[in-house]
Amino acid sequence: MQLSKSVLIGIVVLVSIQCTQKPKVIEAQGNSAGTASSSGIFSKPPAADQAATTMPVNEESLHTVVALEVLPTEKYVYVRVKEGEDEFWIAATKQDIQVGKTYFYKKSLLQEHFESKEYNRVFDKLYLVSNLVSGDHGMEHNMALPEEAAPSEVKNSSPVKVEGSISISDLLKQKTSLAGKRVTVSGRVTKVNNNILGKNWIHIKDGSKDDFDLVVTSPMTAQIGQVITVQATLTLNKDFGSGYSYELILEEGVFALQ
Repeated sequence: MQLSKSVLIGIVVLVSIQCTQKPKVIEAQGNSAGTASSSGIFSKPPAADQAATTMPVNEESLHTVVALEVLPTEKYVYVRVKEGEDEFWIAATKQDIQVGKTYFYKKSLLQEHFESKEYNRVFDKLYLVSNLVSGDHGMEHNMALPEEAAPSEVKNSSPVKVEGSISISDLLKQKTSLAGKRVTVSGRVTKVNNNILGKNWIHIKDGSKDDFDLVVTSPMTAQIGQVITVQATLTLNKDFGSGYSYELILEEGVFALQ
């Protein structure tokens, strides 16, 4: 059966289009300098590596991870970590990471199909972490926010004495009888770490026993160097987990800035 002239022309045109049309290429989202800079993770993307896809990650909660494997590079470090039952890879700026230790972070970017030329491998998923904080901070009663360095302590300040407040020295002496009770203490703020475990963590000293770092948890916050009077519940031998344990801590603090 012969094809009509119009049908034949249509077939020729269709074949011509299919032969000349190239496959559509979808450009992957790279690890651009703008993306990394705005996230606060890296000042610029690693020169030796590249990512196929970058995605923002919900950062409402603090992540507690244990390091299982470490792959250092010149400017940053890959770490295989475990959080609960999940294992995954993260990358942070270069630092000494020890296998078996606990670390904390908050902000991150998810990158899929991340190619590491230094290690000749592709990570299916890799989280770029803004700041990785060692769990050792807990042993020093320092609940450091992973987004920012803990402020330096205020030193060589005059003693703080406020009428109606018990001194930190006397608080330690009477801690057994005062445990579980609301007490009023005044002191100068030496550190402030906000939004950790749903609380703000205020460190104060009053000059009566400066070798002891008194920590107050509160929904309120303060500024370094300010003198505050706080009313809070005295708790002994408090363990928040992950190495954060306190011989003495003031909880649910309500205070007025002086």
